[in-house]
Amino acid sequence: MIGVLPDWFRYPDPKVQLWVPWQVEVPRQIQHSHYDHIGYVVGRLKAGIHATAAIQEVSAAQHEIYLRFSGTGSVEQGAIAKPLLEDVVGEVKTPLYVLLSAVVCLLFIASLNLSNLLVARSAARRREMAIRTALGSSRLSLIRQQLTESLLICLGGGIVGLLLANVGTRWLTTHWEALPRAYGVHLDSMAIAFALGITGMAGVLAGLLPAISTSGKNVLSALQENSRGIGGSASRTSMRKALLTGEVALTVVLLVAAGLLFRSFLRLRGVELGCTTKNVLTMNYFLRGDKYSKPEQIVNLDTELLEKVRHIPGVQAAGLTNVVPGDGYYGDHEFWIPEHPPQPLGEHHFAAYRTADPGYFSTLQIPLVRGRLFSESERLEHDKYAIVNQEFVRQFFSAEDPIGQHLRVEWRTPEGENYEIVGVVGDTRYRVDRPTRPMRVRRPQENNTEAERERVRRRNERQSTAPAIAS
Repeated sequence: MIGVLPDWFRYPDPKVQLWVPWQVEVPRQIQHSHYDHIGYVVGRLKAGIHATAAIQEVSAAQHEIYLRFSGTGSVEQGAIAKPLLEDVVGEVKTPLYVLLSAVVCLLFIASLNLSNLLVARSAARRREMAIRTALGSSRLSLIRQQLTESLLICLGGGIVGLLLANVGTRWLTTHWEALPRAYGVHLDSMAIAFALGITGMAGVLAGLLPAISTSGKNVLSALQENSRGIGGSASRTSMRKALLTGEVALTVVLLVAAGLLFRSFLRLRGVELGCTTKNVLTMNYFLRGDKYSKPEQIVNLDTELLEKVRHIPGVQAAGLTNVVPGDGYYGDHEFWIPEHPPQPLGEHHFAAYRTADPGYFSTLQIPLVRGRLFSESERLEHDKYAIVNQEFVRQFFSAEDPIGQHLRVEWRTPEGENYEIVGVVGDTRYRVDRPTRPMRVRRPQENNTEAERERVRRRNERQSTAPAIAS
């Protein structure tokens, strides 16, 4: 050990606790491939260098690579740069901004409601304000008094809001598992200062109009009015109507936005993943060390684990896969079809890669469209079989039967290996907001080389198997 980083440094993930020098442990042909990128580049600009100029310079070099490999579909025309913060937080900003907008609408509604109540209360205080004016109080002092009362009311609400925000923030960071940098979300001095500032603005917004209306030029006329006419001022009635109109308008905006969000939520919930999601549990486990360095050891563990899970009371079925539907893309493989004519120069075919055991498809109720599923004997050296989805057939076997044909994949050796297609299953989505993609399924990766397992781990950002359990 040569150094210790500060506790606040948790990039790219708080789980990372050890850093070692950069090293590449994959075959040379994969290192020089334009289809197996395994690294991420983080750059820091020099002082005085603008980001646009740096991106243009890198894009020029990238464009030269594009011209050499144009048509492959795997090389972009220019460099794609993203701020580090945006790369960390991902797409979480949109739902948080929507939530913030809803909170702002609620704040305005509450401020207008308080202002409306203060206007109604000021009607009963007109005589008091008139007496204060007759005794020598200036209009400014009357406005300051009523603003102080409004600020005190809002300050009390703000303090309660801070307490609720503390509880709500802890609940959000605990239950929103996909929230990036959740460890850094907490109430600090800046957040408290911002909340107090917003509270002050709300107090001024709620109390300013009532204060102005009750301290105008006609305030002394209240001494000549009887008690019945105090609340009947036309100007005050118009103000209350205007405040009520604004409150109703903001409420309608908030309700419409909430309705649209709820509708979007229902649509996302209603998206068919292509499999059952009811009463389905998933879990991940990691296999590391010499104890699971041999394919036979992994096969024995998988078999024993599934056998124990299937005998748990309440479990109807269980299966193994590396990625469950809806959990993400997690990489692909380039392939060739030996029975088809050679691909034109620069054209490449890719398909999402999945592994599954024979019980996986029935567990998630993924329909078998054609052919058969894997058998228990097709393991280790007898695993040269593959199952594809319907989208795969539509794109690459639109006018022929795929059963019995082969896919050649660079899996264990640079020259590739042939896998016979034995079945076609229904399409499953890798994300609820994305269309289906061609997918190739083989038996769980039990006899990968160390280099290949490391390549898959880096691409998938994890090395694990996810059992799907139907109960």
